[in-house]
Amino acid sequence: MLRKLFSRRTNHRAATSNSGESLIEAATNGDLDGVDQALAAGVDVNCGASNGATALMAAALNGHDAILQHLLSRGADLTVRDELGSTALHCACLHGTPKTVELLMAAGGNVTAHDKKGHPPFFDTVHLQNLPVLRLLTNKESVCLRNDEGATLLQVSAALGKFEVQRFLAESGADLETRNLGGETPLLSALSHSQAAAATYLLDRGANPHVMDATGASALHHAAWGGLVRLCERLISCGLDPNAADSSRQTPLHIAAAKGFPTIQQILINHGGSSMLKDDMGKTVGDLEQEAVGQRRMTEELRLLRALPAAISLTDMYQLSVLFNERANASGVEEENLSHQVRFVLDDLVHAYQTDPDRAGLNPAMVAPILEEVERIHSGEIF
Repeated sequence: MLRKLFSRRTNHRAATSNSGESLIEAATNGDLDGVDQALAAGVDVNCGASNGATALMAAALNGHDAILQHLLSRGADLTVRDELGSTALHCACLHGTPKTVELLMAAGGNVTAHDKKGHPPFFDTVHLQNLPVLRLLTNKESVCLRNDEGATLLQVSAALGKFEVQRFLAESGADLETRNLGGETPLLSALSHSQAAAATYLLDRGANPHVMDATGASALHHAAWGGLVRLCERLISCGLDPNAADSSRQTPLHIAAAKGFPTIQQILINHGGSSMLKDDMGKTVGDLEQEAVGQRRMTEELRLLRALPAAISLTDMYQLSVLFNERANASGVEEENLSHQVRFVLDDLVHAYQTDPDRAGLNPAMVAPILEEVERIHSGEIF
């Protein structure tokens, strides 16, 4: 998004105006002569575009280090923010190089400044898994940096499933037990965000499975919420109680029922989970099951979609696409009938591809787009 803010092209001959557009454009394009022309014409080095973006931000975003250093020598202000609350250091961490980030840090760039999303600069590097930039932080800074929700870089990487960043931070000494404002540790965040690999890694490194968040929800509650089948089994083997209740008097079994996760429900029941306990609304597991019919349907659809090969024939994909589109525009009894039809077709296709692996033909269609669309609404159970 930030790159688009600087994408407008202007004529450098307009550098004699004081609007600042010529300065920002020159910094965006790496045009040192254009920068000097604009400054010589009296353009303020800290002037901003309509969105608040400055020439320093443009140079940082695009990795034009010579221009960045030149602007700093001419008084460019590291603390100026654009309309998103981003500083030049935020811009550098978003798309810049390690050298650019290092230059801004050496010049006094604030690694703790929060943008309007509540994120310090280095949190953007987690999304991009930019390890060379992250390595510029000291261990102490890595541990102490938090966003407005109190989450550390390790916690965010675990929740997002950015495994390489998570491993780097953990191996660099990041505390596995730090908590955000909701009392969640990185392990609890990974579990509730359905990040099985992240949660497994943290447990293997010694993360405490017996922690609870600020509502009294255990790791087993979070795993049930995230639909993580094997991790529910592992946490039970660690001694977590399937009947432990949070502040809403909900047990992990209540959570699994409300999310429409029948496999996890059965695991919890097999290990002593009670279906008769009531939450603070007076609801039993059976009550929540009745309310979660749609969730259970989507859990089953996801199970079948994930059982298909990565690509299926164009004919089969067309059949599925028509059914999904028809159901999206239906309601009531018609929607329910189409949902049954979807499950019958998926079940038949899973069996067909298990019987005939070559059914997809020479020009197959990828299943991922349909799978991703359903997963946006419901994560399903993850085995």
